[in-house]
Amino acid sequence: MAELNVVVCVAFDHRANAEGLERFKNCICHCGFVEMAMEVSGTFDMIVQGKIETLSAYTDQMDRIRPQLAEFVTRIETNFVSKKIERHSVQEKCIWVPCVGGRKRIEIGMIDKVVAEGDYMRLFIHDWHCLIHSTIHALKDRFYRPAAAPGPSLDCAPPRWIATARRQKSRFRSARPHGS
Repeated sequence: MAELNVVVCVAFDHRANAEGLERFKNCICHCGFVEMAMEVSGTFDMIVQGKIETLSAYTDQMDRIRPQLAEFVTRIETNFVSKKIERHSVQEKCIWVPCVGGRKRIEIGMIDKVVAEGDYMRLFIHDWHCLIHSTIHALKDRFYRPAAAPGPSLDCAPPRWIATARRQKSRFRSARPHGS
């Protein structure tokens, strides 16, 4: 059965008994259909979000607390959510790297090549380069997500510097004598 998503905005009567008002707020927060309650500043004092089965169930709940509403509330507005839009965090497309005088923000598309140097990676950006403390896998996981993975994708294919770093690493392994 479909549920109704409800957002209720409440302005409290600031002349009301403080202890009674606190108990009423606590009652709201522990109500069965309330998912989240936020105390806010502005036109309203509290915004309550919840889910309830039907409009008649919502009306029954509001009728049940009508005496408290009359005592503690000066204004109430109810909104029924028709469409919920979920926002996913945007993955970073830049990295802050050390430079003379502090740190510099670099877009990942500007990185030409990455070379492993022990526990560090040397990033080549046009005619400039710097050293960061990271692994190629950490950089790849941070900046590249295949299109099939959930969430936003930066590219369909890994950036060219990931492939460059893999080639560098495989050359390094093949140059080592066996047994070391």
